Amino acid sequence: AALCRGLDSLDVCASGVAPDVIKGIRDAAIEDDAEVEVVMTERALDTIRADPEMRGWFGDVLVAGGRILEHPGHAYLVAACDRLAIVGLNDEAGMPRGLVESTDGDVFDWVSSTHSRCRAEAEPVDESGFAD
Repeated sequence: AALCRGLDSLDVCASGVAPDVIKGIRDAAIEDDAEVEVVMTERALDTIRADPEMRGWFGDVLVAGGRILEHPGHAYLVAACDRLAIVGLNDEAGMPRGLVESTDGDVFDWVSSTHSRCRAEAEPVDESGFAD
């Protein structure tokens, strides 16, 4: 979650849900005024919608102008946090099992292109699903 803070931009493509990370994404959008775009699987978004606190955090992201999109499915995490690239792998339950951080330009470019591909395959969420 600390990796989400103090950024100008945060682009995430994820299939798992960790409440502290969802809160960090919210804080980046609201408190840091970062440009936020999150692409998540339907399963992950359903988990967030079912939890009042996390649902509210994503509602805050949307109100702040962040984008949340639903992807048909992937089993990994990629995030571009300014110039830091994050790559993670999840198990079949969507829980993170490994995480790599890199400032290498080639890794960052791969993460950015993977996020762009995920975005192109995704659909914007119905914002009413995150309203209180």
